[in-house]
This record gives sequence, structure tokens and C-alpha cells, in this order.
Amino acid sequence: MGRVPSTLHARLTVILQLCFNIEQEKGFIDVKTLAQLAGLTERMIRDYLEILLRLGVLEYLGWGRYRINRSNLEMVSTWLGVEYSGQLTLDPFIDIALSQEPLVRRIDERLKEIFERIGLGILFKENVKEKIRSAKIPGGEFKQLLGDRLIYPRAAKPIMKPTMTVAGSACDYSDEHYTVGNWSILSLIFIAGASSMIGLRYGQFDPRKYEFKLYPEIVSYKGTEPLFPTEPFYELVVDFPEVIVPVRRIVARLLAEIAKYAVDIEMLEEHGDDIEFYFRSGSLVPHGFTTTIRPLVELQNKCVDLMNRVISLARKKNVTLVGVSYKYFDDVFVRCVEELIGVKLGRTNDIKLLAAVLENGDTTCLVRREKERGRPKVENWYEFYVCCNGYPLKVEFIADGDPWEVYERVKDAIVTVSHPVTIKRKLRVVVPNAIFDAHTRAESHLDLIRKLTVYRIPRILGGEVSKI
Repeated sequence: MGRVPSTLHARLTVILQLCFNIEQEKGFIDVKTLAQLAGLTERMIRDYLEILLRLGVLEYLGWGRYRINRSNLEMVSTWLGVEYSGQLTLDPFIDIALSQEPLVRRIDERLKEIFERIGLGILFKENVKEKIRSAKIPGGEFKQLLGDRLIYPRAAKPIMKPTMTVAGSACDYSDEHYTVGNWSILSLIFIAGASSMIGLRYGQFDPRKYEFKLYPEIVSYKGTEPLFPTEPFYELVVDFPEVIVPVRRIVARLLAEIAKYAVDIEMLEEHGDDIEFYFRSGSLVPHGFTTTIRPLVELQNKCVDLMNRVISLARKKNVTLVGVSYKYFDDVFVRCVEELIGVKLGRTNDIKLLAAVLENGDTTCLVRREKERGRPKVENWYEFYVCCNGYPLKVEFIADGDPWEVYERVKDAIVTVSHPVTIKRKLRVVVPNAIFDAHTRAESHLDLIRKLTVYRIPRILGGEVSKI
């Protein structure tokens, strides 16, 4: 294995990758083989395996054999938004363990010692938690933080309005590979987007005000009418084959964002006059990638154009546009908090910290988002975090005037319409009901597109099709 990494977190990450490689070759993981590859004693290896077992990364098969926990690995893939590709790291497993509401109450009993050993124990020290919860912001502004304190206890409360109409959008995609006969490999990216509008009467679902939109639209073609094969068909050509895999993933994410913006525009154009809050799953601003590859630059520019169109349309229709993220990997809030309170929080990010610090109904101060590498510059872009049903959500918005006026409206609306759900039958999170409905429809639409496409491949290419 070479030089052993110096921290327990780094050592566990290396051990985890070795575990995966051994399982790929032997079908299981055993202490002796792992010790030989790692260059460590079997006693040390058993200690590491026990930690990975308690974190839910591994499962014990008996007779001294282990394997990667497939259920949790699928949860990690869902969490990261990509299919697992062979590089395992520890952080996603920790993020999920800390953010899952049913686990939070058991952390002190089951995992406190482990988190202490990997440098996260400070998150569970009551004196640190209280210092963060009571910290004031001098002058109402510190770096990117805005407000008079870091945490506003129980600031968000459900509202019971006679009528309320909200909408939400989500997207889904899948990168898959198939063999065609014994002579070809076919790689396909399937994309789907959905938007749902839900009416509420005193917080209860009103079926009279329910609409949904799907992208791409599926239209029967009988061969007699003209066919114009433009979007959603997209062909990617690269000069160097070795970059095709990472580029494909970036393309998939950008195309999925385009699908989501497409249903956003359609829903806002048709029903924007009735919608009070429009919740988008994920960030309002498309994630950036620093690249000079022309097709990627063109897709990024298209995403930015569509984003600006959605923002303009929401402003025209007087709709409060909100980005809601149940998974995020930022550490902007953490680093500002460290400097403000003078305490090093170790190897952590925003979701780890807030899962340990926020209580139900709490919100953070506002965070002013600044220009980020690879992302377009967006004026008046703010975010805050709110704890709904024990789960820390990231909330983004763009304020035309006073951002605190938008904050006051959004925080209560979020906790009113957000509920615990299971995403992709694996990951338990909390999201607004309209986002969950859109997510479910996007997933079903993606499955339909996949089935229709794969069913027709043998007819087109003339060979048996098998998924790799």
C-alpha cells in the first residue's frame, strides 16, 4: 500500500478502497488478504473493519468474511446523484449517517466514539453546540454571514392559510451501458424532468388545483408525419477517448438541469399567476465546470440562459422562486463560524455541522452567495438553512429588495409543506411535497423512456441487447 496515511479518516478511506478491490476479485473481504495488501497487522485491520461495520459501510457475512453494504452503497449513489464508478470515499457515508433523522438520536450511543476518533467529536460537545447557538454577529455582518446571530431558534413555524398554491420541480438521469449482440457496446444517458403544482386548503391537499408537466414529451410517430430529431437527442464527440467517461457525467448533469428548466418555464408560463412559491430541487444556479471543451461550454451557456429566463418569468408572475437542497457539500457556513467563534471544527462541512446543531424549526442567519469558479455571477443570491422534522435543508433565493422580507415568507412556507419522504426507495429525507411529487414523476418518466428506448434497439441495430 506504500506509506500509510497519517489520519484515521484517510486510513479508513484507503482501507475502504482496498476492501472494494478485494471484493471485486474474491467476492468477499477477509482480514488476511486485506492485511497483506495494506501492509498492516491483522489486529489493526480488524479494528478498522469494526469501525467501517459500525458506520454501515460494510456488513458481516460470518466466518471472518465481510462485504460492502450494497443497500448503503446505493444510498450513497443516490446521495451523490451519480452511479457508483469504483472510487469509494468515507465522507458520503458519514454525511448520510449524520443527516438521516432516525439516526441522529442514536449517534451519541452508537457512533460518538468513532466520530471522536475521526475528528468529528467536536460536533457533539454541548459547550461547542451552545457556543454556536448563542453566537452573535457583531454589526450584523461577518464575511458572507448576515444577521444579528448565527442561529435563530424556532424561527420557522407552519402557517395554516385558507388557500395556498405551490409548485416544485425535479429531474432524474441515468448513465447506462448495453452490449448489442457480440460486436458492440452502446452507452446511453436517459434524462427526465418534471414539475408539479399542488393546491392546499388549510394545509391539506386540494385535488382541484393539481397539475404536472413532463420533459421530454413522448409523441407517437407512425412514419407518415415529418420528424425533426432535435432535442432531446444529443451527440457527444471528443478527440480523446479517455475523457469520455468524466465528460459524459458532466453532460448528463447539464442535460438534466436543462430538462428541469424546461418544465419550470412551461409550468410558470401556464400557471404562474396561481403559484405563490415555486420550489426547485437543488440549487437555483447551475453547477459550474471549468472547461474549454466546446460542447460543454455551449451546454453551460444554455443552462445559464434558461436560468435567467426562469428567474425573469418568476419575477414577472410575482412567484417566489426557491431552491431547496436536501444534500449539499458546501463548507461556507462552517468556515465562517470557525472564524467567528474561534473554534476549529475539524474535517466537516455544513450538513455535518447543522445536523448536530440545529433543532426543529431553527434557521441560520442569511449567507450571501458570491461569485464561484465556473458558475455565473448572480446578483442578490442568498441562502439559509432550516431544520424541518429534524432534517437540515438548504434554502436559496434571489431577492429583488430586502432579503429578510423573502426570508420571512420562505422559512414558514418551507416547514408548512415539507415532510419526511423516501427518495428512490432508499434515501429518507425531508422535502416540500411538490418537489417529492415532481421527483416521483421524473423517476417514473425516466423509467418509461428507458423501456421504450431499449425495447426498440434490437429492431434498429439487429442484435440482442443486454445491460452491462
